[in-house]
Amino acid sequence: MKHFIFFTACVFLASCDFVDIFGDGSGRWHLRRGAVVFYGDSSSVQIPDTVRAGEPFEVSATTFGSGCTRAAGMRVALQNRKAVLTPIDSSYSPGPNEACTMEQRVLNHRAELAFSEAGEALVIVKGAARGNDAGSEEVARFQYELAVVR
Repeated sequence: MKHFIFFTACVFLASCDFVDIFGDGSGRWHLRRGAVVFYGDSSSVQIPDTVRAGEPFEVSATTFGSGCTRAAGMRVALQNRKAVLTPIDSSYSPGPNEACTMEQRVLNHRAELAFSEAGEALVIVKGAARGNDAGSEEVARFQYELAVVR
């Protein structure tokens, strides 16, 4: 039970970039913000232009990974008519005599949202930008405005 609580807490905390999801100390699988920009390629985000107040709707976003990466959900922070979505991926760190395939994978993430009030809403998809010349990881943000009608 304590591992589940730790796992859940780290998924919702922005400061947890890498977390051992099995809690066994192996340090092989880690959660991290998904790559929504990878060497100039950008994530595909599907979001409606107009939604009804109080009715759920789906937002989907893709991330980029390798043979040792899989989708691990989407963190959702919702306040009034603003939502921040962060796709989360799980990455495997190979040990001795192990390897990951180098193919580029596109991973799908989905979240269900509902805005209770009519008006203009803002949805931000926030993820990692990887593959820049400096070799560092930056934060990438995509913003979408949509109408919430009665």
